[in-house]
Amino acid sequence: MAAIFFNDKTTQTSVNFDTTKKGADVARALSRRGYQITIPEPVTREILERYHTPAYISAIETGEPLDLAESQNFAWDPHTWTSVTAQTGAMVAAVHAALRDGRAYALASGFHHASRARGGGFCTFNGIAIAAGEALAAGARHVFILDFDAHGGGGTHDIIAGWDHVMHYDMTTATYEAYTPTAPHRRVHVHTAATYLPTVNALLADLDAQVQPGDVVLYNAGMDSYEGCDIGGLTGITSDMLRTRDALVDAWVRRHNLKIAACLAGGYQGKNYPNELLIQLHRESVERICAD
Repeated sequence: MAAIFFNDKTTQTSVNFDTTKKGADVARALSRRGYQITIPEPVTREILERYHTPAYISAIETGEPLDLAESQNFAWDPHTWTSVTAQTGAMVAAVHAALRDGRAYALASGFHHASRARGGGFCTFNGIAIAAGEALAAGARHVFILDFDAHGGGGTHDIIAGWDHVMHYDMTTATYEAYTPTAPHRRVHVHTAATYLPTVNALLADLDAQVQPGDVVLYNAGMDSYEGCDIGGLTGITSDMLRTRDALVDAWVRRHNLKIAACLAGGYQGKNYPNELLIQLHRESVERICAD
């Protein structure tokens, strides 16, 4: 069974929001079904400094200046540093496990809006970009980022845009962070539910000729495109469509014998998106990607 990573220090912040809390719910749901959860080490300052500016890192640690410390739209508290380094550490651990064993999952979110010098959109440190850089440093030939969160991953693009051997494919259903990527990276906006799964297939087909066995996929497996989600949902995108999306990605990864490290990404409970369904969709995503 592939490794699944979660550090419960993620929840120590006083911020009571899906980004900081749902990983614990998913971990409990998986544990009840017999899955083993591995506790990763927090990401180190040394690693963070490869991808974020010292001024921004210091702001997250100390709360000064406050506007920078809260640039991800969360109130800063003395436990912020503990929370976000635990969260990011899960993604770093997942990519190293994927390089070693083929596949892994981080029960973590709050990554792709964070740029080199500040946070944004509930994202503090960019675990996706960090994982890409660490994979390359560990010897990966190419890294392919599949960002299927509802919102644009402009923070990821800010960090990785000039890197060789990384391709970032960003499929969105919401207009937040509607950046224009530079080649070879792509951002494709889906306007209707009818084109959602065909777009997934088209993006994967576009990569068919570029991937080679052993290449690394980073999968930002957001559940916020669901039609009941108030933050990013698109009318007509059902829970079954999100399950099919994950099945398409999983089948494509296995067909090409790629390595994959995935994370929870977006998904926000609300009146039309009960927490039980949100956690179920994330749990099912983990079970599919991590299956033998």
